[in-house]
Amino acid sequence: MCLLSGHVITSPAALAALSASVCHGRPVSLAFGIGFASQERGTADDVVVGRNDALSQVEDLMVTKKLRHVPVVENGELVAIVSQHDLFKAMMSSTMGYGDKAQKAYLHSVRVKEMMSYPVVTVTPDTSVGEAADLMVHKSIGCLPVVEGMQLDGVVTKTDLLRCLHSLSA
Repeated sequence: MCLLSGHVITSPAALAALSASVCHGRPVSLAFGIGFASQERGTADDVVVGRNDALSQVEDLMVTKKLRHVPVVENGELVAIVSQHDLFKAMMSSTMGYGDKAQKAYLHSVRVKEMMSYPVVTVTPDTSVGEAADLMVHKSIGCLPVVEGMQLDGVVTKTDLLRCLHSLSA
């Protein structure tokens, strides 16, 4: 039995077979963009923040784009990531007795660099889906930025991997 974020997703044999299989008729490697690639959701600039941006900008991106992870980029290079969990921690630290308006003001005053997670575990486009799944399980992380050098090429999430696995069983 293999656990992904506390949920049983498949047997070890099926997970091992995942890296040797095909997904949507293509070899299962991140080069084929099973996650979001900048071409799929607009430019990469649409879904990244800078370390000096307000945390409220991260919240806005997460809500409008339905994301759980937002890459932090500086001078075109990936430097960190802000997860929904990071945002939740920031919000919890400000909620004691505050209303929505005060919480929004607080998130506007907090900078991304105060809550971002780094160093970031990344993969390359040549990484197999099986390797990506293994990293996520063993590192207890929900996404892997796909980079070439330090340039962000896309992001693969647990949901992307589950969709791929589901398509294999269909």
